[in-house]
Amino acid sequence: MHEDAERVFERLKAGASGYILKKTPPARTLEMLRELVAGGAPMSPAIARKVAGFFHALSPASEDMDQLTDREREILHHISQGFTDKQIGKKLQISDHTVGNHVSNIYQKLQVHSRSEATAKYLGR
Repeated sequence: MHEDAERVFERLKAGASGYILKKTPPARTLEMLRELVAGGAPMSPAIARKVAGFFHALSPASEDMDQLTDREREILHHISQGFTDKQIGKKLQISDHTVGNHVSNIYQKLQVHSRSEATAKYLGR
């Protein structure tokens, strides 16, 4: 199949048990199919590198998330749901100014500059 990372991840998310490129030699393809039947998840080496790279890229985000306080995580969750500072403040019974302070701390700790960047890190962990 295709080596395009986006297509690969779409297929894996949809339930594919492995991913073999069309250019894989026939003998190796048969070997990988046997691995699949035995319960494995065969992938061409180039695809395995892409998958490993994807998870390695997530690691720093997870470490960044560990720096957040419980309140900051709670606020970031609401940000990821599309709520404004005012809406978050009302929901948590704090002022929108206090929410803004928390948002500034979140940006600093996650090393981001916008709500969308913060949300991407939050959802990508």
